[in-house]
Amino acid sequence: MNSTLKILSDLVSFKSVTPIGIDCLEYIKNFLDKLGFESEIIKFGNVYNLYSKKDSEGPHICFAGHVDVVPPGDKWDSDPFKLNIHDGKIYGLGVVDMKGSIACFLNVLKNRIKDINSSVSVLLTTDEEGLAVDGLAKCVSWLKERNQVFDLFLLGEPSCIENTGDSIKSGRRGSLTSQVRVLGNKGHIAYPEHACSITSAALEIMEFSNNKSIGYEYEDFPKSVVQVTHFRTPERVENLLPGECFIDFGIRFNPSLTPNSIIEMFENKFLEISNKYKLEIISQWTKHGNPFFVRDKNIKDFIRESVINELGISPRFNADGATSDGRFLIELAPVIEIGLEESQAHKTNEHTTLENIMNLERVFDSIVSNFHKINT
Repeated sequence: MNSTLKILSDLVSFKSVTPIGIDCLEYIKNFLDKLGFESEIIKFGNVYNLYSKKDSEGPHICFAGHVDVVPPGDKWDSDPFKLNIHDGKIYGLGVVDMKGSIACFLNVLKNRIKDINSSVSVLLTTDEEGLAVDGLAKCVSWLKERNQVFDLFLLGEPSCIENTGDSIKSGRRGSLTSQVRVLGNKGHIAYPEHACSITSAALEIMEFSNNKSIGYEYEDFPKSVVQVTHFRTPERVENLLPGECFIDFGIRFNPSLTPNSIIEMFENKFLEISNKYKLEIISQWTKHGNPFFVRDKNIKDFIRESVINELGISPRFNADGATSDGRFLIELAPVIEIGLEESQAHKTNEHTTLENIMNLERVFDSIVSNFHKINT
């Protein structure tokens, strides 16, 4: 087993189901301390975070991310907390999201630390897969108070489609969710004229809200999209017209829209439907994050050239996918996300390939070794 896989095997063995993971962070801290990094484990609430840095006169690149994983469930074909290599595939909980990329970066630092001419740091949390309240969101203020200045955050989140470097995230969409309650009057199905069923209104809301694109494409972003995530009525009786229902939906939106413009669009539709069917519609909105993206041509060209030089492919920059902790870090510096197969994130039998692991390490090596040459 090579050194990268040994590190990955160690990382996977930690049962760091969110927000647990202090033992995993201590392992990484000890690893970096041996390389001359100055490290600190920071606790906010019940969440632990690690910031480790080795200073230089050059620009500052920070590798950031998380060690926490989602619960494995009980359908794995092998022990999810033990690295399993079979037919060129590497199985284990978190190998893609995102312990594999952490292992690659740590091994690069181990092999290259004497040749790196830029300041380099590592920022990791145990609170990304959960509430994401006491993780990197809190670390941003902590770093500002200590006057830490960054030139680029490199996140190891899953980003590629099939092969390392084929797709790189230059941003993320914003996230907005809504909980809608529709209130009418229930009644007997034999006497619908004496009821105010919510069914027709609910169908119109769902038609307006489910699997629908809104706005337009914006730079590296696809169109914003709306998806219904939950529907229920309080009672399920075969001869009862429902008088109440609950509909939840989520919106991943690009910078062509704002939370206020989206809410106004939907509230106008809800008003139209409530007037049409003479019932009440109550909505509650929650914003989970704004969209962010990197416009800096120097940074994108530098990353692109790193991939081309190492792997011979030109990456596609995009800003789709789920939210990430990059939404917090963008306050401090541009954020680029390069990692393993996004299709494997949170999957039973989560896995990647040995080739993708080795290629990701090559890309990280190129980026870190040459970062002092970037125009910031």
